[in-house]
Amino acid sequence: MSYPAAAAACVLAVGALWAAAGKKQIPPAKTTLLCCCAAVGGFLLAKAGYLCFYAREQWMRWGIRALVLCRTGTFSFAGGMAGAVAGLALGARWTRVRLADTLDGFAPWGALLTAAFRLLEYLLGTVGAGTMLAEGHWAAGTILAVRNAWGEWFWAVCLWEAAYALAVMALSFRRGRWYGTLAALCAGQVFFEVLRSNTISWHFIRLDQLWCAAILLAMALREAIACPEGGLVRRGGRVLLAAAMIGLNAWAQFVLDKPYLLTDLLPASAREAVLAHLRPVCLGMAALSAVGLGLSVIRQRGYTRRP
Repeated sequence: MSYPAAAAACVLAVGALWAAAGKKQIPPAKTTLLCCCAAVGGFLLAKAGYLCFYAREQWMRWGIRALVLCRTGTFSFAGGMAGAVAGLALGARWTRVRLADTLDGFAPWGALLTAAFRLLEYLLGTVGAGTMLAEGHWAAGTILAVRNAWGEWFWAVCLWEAAYALAVMALSFRRGRWYGTLAALCAGQVFFEVLRSNTISWHFIRLDQLWCAAILLAMALREAIACPEGGLVRRGGRVLLAAAMIGLNAWAQFVLDKPYLLTDLLPASAREAVLAHLRPVCLGMAALSAVGLGLSVIRQRGYTRRP
């Protein structure tokens, strides 16, 4: 099965599951319309997230077709998530369904759809791949790795992303709030983009990582403005924490290419040990920054309350 056909089948299957599971809250006919709105919104913003950086090149090559061309590597995954939320919000207004019921009802199924799309990257060769495995590595030839046309094996980061999305789905079913689900998916992607070796980039900027960080920062700002309790210092502190975590994540990635940015800050006795384990140290900082970024947005009240 081709990737577009498999992706369409996943969208239809997840939409059917949502309609069946949520028919007590939302009539199936309205759920169908909401799914269409989410699909259209996801497609448009996924394409827009990419064209924000590549509009000129795409237009010169494809003309007006660049706006709807379904080519691998011309969609922003973060833009797709944001577009699905925007589409659902518009659909809820048109169908006169309560916005909270719409977004909360779709949240776990959106996480499931995220996992499905990540698993479908197995059909795209090394699109969802990480670093190359050494010859004879134990993971080569297993589901944990993907192979390129020359027989080289790479870590299948898409599998880890799918497993993470399924964990978020399980948590979303338990807590039932779209806000925390979206924030958790974005925070996870901020980290997983560091592991992906074949990702959409503009110069040295990883586009999905940039958009996910922007979404999380916007969510932190929303909470700071919309929530009256906690005081200005406490609310502003969460926004500053989110910005600091974004800066730490970017710095950790720069250190991978320019180790002196870290080693110059350390005593001479520790430099050799850090250089010997530079990648795990940087990945550790990237993981901690992604967790901190997510926690700066997913507060207990923000995760459990209805929007």
